[in-house]
Amino acid sequence: RGYAQSAQRELRCLAEVARSSGVVLDHVYAGKALYHFCEYAKANPDAFRNSHILFWHTGGLFGLYSQAERLQSLPKRVSTFAPTP
Repeated sequence: RGYAQSAQRELRCLAEVARSSGVVLDHVYAGKALYHFCEYAKANPDAFRNSHILFWHTGGLFGLYSQAERLQSLPKRVSTFAPTP
């Protein structure tokens, strides 16, 4: 996908992170970064075993306004941080 273009699975991840942690991520940078990191970590668990991971959230929340309609249509409960396709 291109700049500011989000797949439903990425938006589901953002919604679940917000619901479960209270941390709201934008769909352009931080949200995509966390989603793809989680996907990579799930596919390569040994790469991060016994590691401390810092995810630096730098903002970008205003970009979410353009996705409000899509985010509201997501299910109220999602089971994992980074859903697989």
